[in-house]
Amino acid sequence: MTQQIAALRQGIRAERELTSHLWTVLNEMRLHNQLPGWAVDAIDGSSQQMSEIHTRRKQVDSALFGLVPGLKADVERTDLERELEWRRIEHDVKAELGGCHG
Repeated sequence: MTQQIAALRQGIRAERELTSHLWTVLNEMRLHNQLPGWAVDAIDGSSQQMSEIHTRRKQVDSALFGLVPGLKADVERTDLERELEWRRIEHDVKAELGGCHG
């Protein structure tokens, strides 16, 4: 893996982790009525809004994949690793809760 691909992979992973974290925090604040009015108007917390984020992410990915050979496979591998990690965490949480929360 070249340094360019490694740097892009690291940047993409950092951006995605930050986006996911911030979305989670903002959505929890929304659910607990802790957001100011202007934020409530901007963040509806819907799956449609999350789909828009994913659509824009795919547009950026496509542009980067065209510029950097080998990046597509690396990003897809990163996404798969992240998905597997989330599934493991979800499994651990369910096990901790006694498996009664589906």
